[in-house]
Amino acid sequence: MRSFEGYRPWHWPSLPDARSDFEECVEDVQENMDEPILDFFGLKCSIDWLPKGARDFFHGSGNMDDVRFGDFVRRARGGVESKDELPPEHMARVAAARLLALLNNLILPNQSVLVDAPHLASRFPSLVRDDYRDIEGWNRLCDPVNEEIDGLLADVAQEHRFEKRHWLWRPVWYWPDISRDERIAEVKDPWTFDEVDWVFCENVSRFVPAELTDDFRADVSPPFDKRFVLKRESQEALELVGKIGTGGAQDPLVVEYVPQAAFSVWETPCPLARQIKPSGSPSRTFCQSSWSITSGATDLSRRLPGKLMRSTGSDTLTVKRSAA
Repeated sequence: MRSFEGYRPWHWPSLPDARSDFEECVEDVQENMDEPILDFFGLKCSIDWLPKGARDFFHGSGNMDDVRFGDFVRRARGGVESKDELPPEHMARVAAARLLALLNNLILPNQSVLVDAPHLASRFPSLVRDDYRDIEGWNRLCDPVNEEIDGLLADVAQEHRFEKRHWLWRPVWYWPDISRDERIAEVKDPWTFDEVDWVFCENVSRFVPAELTDDFRADVSPPFDKRFVLKRESQEALELVGKIGTGGAQDPLVVEYVPQAAFSVWETPCPLARQIKPSGSPSRTFCQSSWSITSGATDLSRRLPGKLMRSTGSDTLTVKRSAA
């Protein structure tokens, strides 16, 4: 297993591997100009699951489900200005880079269409082939270039693996498919497995006991926007960091996170919450006490009784008051 020290965000690629994989991506573009892009990536059946940013990505290329590699290169031009003339081989490289960004920076971070091993195991512990109560078995899933990752998960997971592996910076699976497979214990009976005592930390790329972490709302679409980082003010966290690297830029405890307000939302249901559904609009849940709320508001983080934080979803706006 490849190990990392200290601050190592999970979304970072392994640069040597990403460099060699990129050449394979360019070849895919050149050799599949007439292939619909979403068909090629096995995503056509998941269009409704794609985040808005991914759908907007194809704007100007035609109907998203029929856009071919050639269409993307010629019409959307992969982000190249219309006044710039590039030879076809260079356009293929630009298109490959843009599609890599689509997959790795827009689709995968949501973990709702494609899901990587740590987040998949967090939802379905029964897939962990080793004793699911052993945190070290879970941490073996945290190597983004582990070629033996399939051997660490149950066989049923392999059927839902994303096969164009050089396009993603880590092993991933199709979430819409695997989340409906009733051969998985948690799908057949959601109460089959007890929750484990650890969570995946995005800033150190490993599983850590939950009490040593802070949760936050990532800037992605719900429902999988809750993520975790190593707690900054904990002696036990300090001891853990002592094992995984401290000092300088690699010390995860000296990293400043912006905005800090992301760590201030309530995680327990507000007893004063109530449903409001203005005519012709989706329902919204508001946490109210002694203030009034204007219907349809999109930013309610005003200085009112208690400190207000907000999180937004595609059809839900939740306003929460932070702990005093």
